[in-house]
Amino acid sequence: PVYFTFLFGAAIWAYCRIKKRKAVLESKGIQEDALSAHYLGSRTFGPVLTAATMFASLFSGYTVVGIPNEAYRTGWLALRWIPSALLIVLGYMGTGPRLRKASVIRNHQSPADFITDRFRSQILRYTTVLMQVFPAIIYLTAQCTAIKSTFNSLFGIDPDSPVSVIVISALILIFEWMGGLSCVALTDAVQGTIMAVCFIILPCVVVTNFGGWKDLNWQTYPNQSFYQTPTGGDQWLFWNFTVINLSFFSLPHLLQRTYSASNLKALKLGYKVLAVGPWLTMLPGVFLGTVGVQMLVDEDDITSPFASIIQKIMDLGGGKCIISGIFRW
Repeated sequence: PVYFTFLFGAAIWAYCRIKKRKAVLESKGIQEDALSAHYLGSRTFGPVLTAATMFASLFSGYTVVGIPNEAYRTGWLALRWIPSALLIVLGYMGTGPRLRKASVIRNHQSPADFITDRFRSQILRYTTVLMQVFPAIIYLTAQCTAIKSTFNSLFGIDPDSPVSVIVISALILIFEWMGGLSCVALTDAVQGTIMAVCFIILPCVVVTNFGGWKDLNWQTYPNQSFYQTPTGGDQWLFWNFTVINLSFFSLPHLLQRTYSASNLKALKLGYKVLAVGPWLTMLPGVFLGTVGVQMLVDEDDITSPFASIIQKIMDLGGGKCIISGIFRW
């Protein structure tokens, strides 16, 4: 309830802010572009908001749930996400400043506008849209799967029930309707802050109560295959996955955040935060998954390893345990 209260508060604040801005502009006789206002936040995102929404967009549901689950099943091969994320940032940095400048000068408002404006081809425009939408659907599916597995497991809902996904998707649509990208970015800031804090706290609590990597013994570790040299195929897939994500910046939700930045300074802070992000979120996720194998050794029928790990931590006793874990660390 507290979490969703913060989100609704951010959404309402964004809605009021947009209405106030619109009223001020109208009083001055200025007619703001409705599409730019809704889908790009009027290109007014400062450094902090740009960094927060970029962080929450890149390190999202799959980072929180998918990486611990992957590490639980594949071990340290899940470390592939760290170099992959850094290449995503490299692609972002290499294209973002020029794309943003072109979007301001040429009034680009959608992810395909640059291609359309540059080559003047509708065939190429729609081909680009299809190439962006298809991976975006896969990305969205991964987020929905992460939501369902975690919420259903934590709240005792049937693992196959889509209720949690439907409810949360409806909330997202409400936020978007209330204030467009401005509202989404502000809720991103809330979620990103909570995610970062949790990924700092959780490893501290786990190390204090269950031990860390240094306490694992490969001879008694439940899944000793994690300590074997990866096969040639696994190594190829590791680096193939890493390199291919250099193009990740072209996904629509990331391009829109490039366009929404108010200036180059905002983008630069966003890139710095994204460069730190993998070490703040993905590395703890791999830690939770690999140590989770030891934590859940006596558990049967584990649908979502991440949810089971969180439940194990919650069973320790709540706030007192968390605070003691932080200070001991």
